Amino acid sequence: MFGLDMPDDVCWQMGPETVTNLAPQQISMDIALIGSSADTPRRAIIHEVQRKAGKADLERISYSWPEYVTSIRRRFQCPTTIMAMCPTPSIARRVRTPMKTGHPGFDLTVLAYSPEDLKPIIDTASAREWPEWVLLSSPAHADVEGPPVLEAVAAALQVTDEEKREKYYDYVLARLTDAARHTLETIMKSDTYRPQSDWGRRLWSEGEAHGKAEGEAEGRAKGVLAVLRSRGIEVPSEAADRITACTDLRVLDVWLDKVALVERVEELFD
Repeated sequence: MFGLDMPDDVCWQMGPETVTNLAPQQISMDIALIGSSADTPRRAIIHEVQRKAGKADLERISYSWPEYVTSIRRRFQCPTTIMAMCPTPSIARRVRTPMKTGHPGFDLTVLAYSPEDLKPIIDTASAREWPEWVLLSSPAHADVEGPPVLEAVAAALQVTDEEKREKYYDYVLARLTDAARHTLETIMKSDTYRPQSDWGRRLWSEGEAHGKAEGEAEGRAKGVLAVLRSRGIEVPSEAADRITACTDLRVLDVWLDKVALVERVEELFD
């Protein structure tokens, strides 16, 4: 994403989260990754999470982050880069403002980014390979890319560690629009993603109860159409009109149960 020249023949390992400087005093980082080959460090990446960019926040990191870079570079004696994940593009822009150290030519520009900067993943195979990327980037792209992004979210959740899965799902849901959230909940209830874990079965049950309690025919109709299209099933305009015009929640629930199984849209109405 940033065009860095990265060595191909290295093995990446987690580096220290604390480094002792000359004082001695420990400095604490979020994550440090060290890429090595033949036990020789070749590249170091420091990754921070920066949620705010007020004046005091920017002043604080302008003193600490250059020290992170120089301390890791001194310890491992290899090129060192610092990145920062920010919740919004505006915060990322402010964090990218060069940090002036006072020495000519020695200013630090952090490689700051937000979920909007991450390329969306829209195929399930890649989603299972890069689940964290999918879960971080999907809320920023769900409305533009549509159901394929949300199918990727469901696939990513399938391979996520059980203890992290619920937190990731809550993170994504909290950042989706109402329409995208309805679509994701419908996808998660389809047979393709029928849950095997305790968390998944509880989510399935809660999703069913939430859908019945909410009672929004429009949201259910959109969910039916979204799943049909995400499965590549052609939806003629007459069928789409019939689905969106339906206000009978019992009929919509039947369609939601069948939508993951049919091969043609006409089978919904049988």
